[in-house]
Amino acid sequence: MNTILVKNKYKTKTIYNPKLAQDFRNSLYLLPALILIGFVFLYPLYRVIYNSFFEAILGSSTPGAQRFVGFKNFVFVFKDSLFWDSLIHNIVLFLICVPVLVFLSIVLSVLLYERMRGWQVYRTIVFTPYVLPIVVVGISFGFMFQLNGVVNTIFSSKIDWLGKSFPAFFVLILMIVWKEVGFGVIIMLARLLSIEPTLLEAARLDGCNWWQLLLKVIIPQMKEVIYFYTVLTTITVFTWLFNYVFVLTRGGPGTSTYILELYIFNQGFKYQNRGIASAVAVILLLVFILIILIPEFRKISARKNRL
Repeated sequence: MNTILVKNKYKTKTIYNPKLAQDFRNSLYLLPALILIGFVFLYPLYRVIYNSFFEAILGSSTPGAQRFVGFKNFVFVFKDSLFWDSLIHNIVLFLICVPVLVFLSIVLSVLLYERMRGWQVYRTIVFTPYVLPIVVVGISFGFMFQLNGVVNTIFSSKIDWLGKSFPAFFVLILMIVWKEVGFGVIIMLARLLSIEPTLLEAARLDGCNWWQLLLKVIIPQMKEVIYFYTVLTTITVFTWLFNYVFVLTRGGPGTSTYILELYIFNQGFKYQNRGIASAVAVILLLVFILIILIPEFRKISARKNRL
């Protein structure tokens, strides 16, 4: 692999290529990391896809015995009303949380960038919830919004926040936004600090007010970061909310806050239906592959049209 063979009519000559040899040696250093990545990520992915076509044989004397059922698990999932309820809840969370998080992250980062009075304190206040454990946040919100909690005491109300469907869903959204907005503010602020100050000064001299500066100058400069954060938040809403729901409501009241992650957890661990849980995970995987690839295909198509 480190040499090149040059053949001619009379003899074969071996030429040593130092650059090729160095590249080969460097790739060997990456081999342990690649093996670890394959073991940690690729093998579980393979097992999830594999298990989605099997179901457990209950009562079998062989531990972990399974039988092949083809697409039966997928058919069951698509016929299960609880799956569709969970999917709808995730979609609603996506439609509300993602725009709110992106908007708040942009506005708060701009306010901190302008160094309003007390901006160091506000920066700490905004970012602190993000570093708190989700369990702590969930328990705190549970105490605050219970029937005799702080919120009802302050407003002298008797709203059963966590005992009724709509209020419980509202509290869940509020907790997610409060916890996650800090990360968005930090990455938006980091991008703002890299914008040339002269660009903003020129816009102000041209008579731009605060909103015009935000919409016509700052946001176009931050579009790549906004796109990154939007994709990241979308992934979070569909695959990273289990802890919030499990600690705060466990899907209740009834199934009003049931989400796909809780559906997967209950099917896989509570009801021991690993095949069904794996099938839902595969569906989520395919959806996110499309979410990631479609914008990339659009970018490639736009570049070709420019050429």
